[in-house]
Amino acid sequence: MGCMRRRCSGDRCRTWIGRSGFLLVFAIFTIPCWLLACLTELPCWAPRSAERLRRRGRFMARAVWAGWSLAMRLCCWLRVDWSGVEPLRQKAGLVGRGVFLCVNHQSFLDT
Repeated sequence: MGCMRRRCSGDRCRTWIGRSGFLLVFAIFTIPCWLLACLTELPCWAPRSAERLRRRGRFMARAVWAGWSLAMRLCCWLRVDWSGVEPLRQKAGLVGRGVFLCVNHQSFLDT
């Protein structure tokens, strides 16, 4: 018996391409932030005070947020369901405290 190659069926092939594309886009937008975090941890550049550490943390969080937001917009094949979020947006943070939102989701990233 010769070597039998499995051909990629339509749905399986599109799924594989979509997942690979998603991974590639997120890697492209995550690696620069990771490298920047590694570089700023070098001893000669390390922040000394607690305020500088907080400032660096806020900057890194914004950089990752910006990169991932752009990555999500570039992955046009992803569907995002925002149903039920509007009441949370209207009331979140009204008491003057920060808000932590933890969302239960289902995706291939969980597996």
